[in-house]
Amino acid sequence: MATAARLSATFPYVSPLARPSLGPVNKAYHLGDGGYYDNSGLLSAIEWIREAGSALSAYQVFLVVIDAKPGLEKPGSSWSWQKQIVGPVEMLLRVRTSSQQVRDSLELDMGRDYLAAQNPPVSVTPMRFLFSSPSPTPLSWHLTAQQQAEIGRSWATEENQSSWCAVRTELACGCDAEILKRAEGADN
Repeated sequence: MATAARLSATFPYVSPLARPSLGPVNKAYHLGDGGYYDNSGLLSAIEWIREAGSALSAYQVFLVVIDAKPGLEKPGSSWSWQKQIVGPVEMLLRVRTSSQQVRDSLELDMGRDYLAAQNPPVSVTPMRFLFSSPSPTPLSWHLTAQQQAEIGRSWATEENQSSWCAVRTELACGCDAEILKRAEGADN
């Protein structure tokens, strides 16, 4: 678990890519975070479920999906020449997040269809927790106080509370008004 946490937290140019310290050097590959391709880890989860295949066919699989909520469309405007200079970099940062959201959704649908068509079929139910923020997506694991507050506000949305109750209900933990009240109090 410690190795997996360390690998997922690797950030380019800030911390080095990790590699095994044991075994032959010619097999000591440096490993990087899959976030370059799949920022949510959804593809990795679907691949794991696919590999587990028939062992999971007797169970209902709940896939907890924690992701950014698609941003609101912004109105167009005229740009100054200064804005034109930084425009390509800004576009790259915005497309990075939105393209991953679209791809994650497509991968989830394709993965569920594939698993349902297997013999025996594997049923996967996604439990979505989506978070939105007016701030730019952070590029580090350090969150500012404002970003932490935005996560708290997103957690309290009706959609996320509904997903939270669905997960608790499926795990036979119950989900009543008192539990919701305690959860809201813990986030404030």
